[in-house]
Amino acid sequence: MEIIFLLVGLACMTIGFLIVFLEARGRRGMQAMDARVIGFSTGRSNNRNSQSFHSVAEYVGPDGRTYYVEGAVGSSVPLHSVGDPVTVLVKPTAL
Repeated sequence: MEIIFLLVGLACMTIGFLIVFLEARGRRGMQAMDARVIGFSTGRSNNRNSQSFHSVAEYVGPDGRTYYVEGAVGSSVPLHSVGDPVTVLVKPTAL
């Protein structure tokens, strides 16, 4: 029985390390920018009767231009309030 727990634990640890590695690789070369939530976009969630709220943030790039970004994570209730400061990661080549 203990061997099953060992194998399940090793599998979970491997998945955890893989997630951390892929996240670190995805963030490589990204630049953190200060942004502010200016509103929300809505979309459909898995439940037909409810909507999914995605935060929309505004930030000023190093070139002085204003950019907008929509959060990838949505929820049935907004995760932020309008005016909340957030940090966004952007690729310097996208600026």
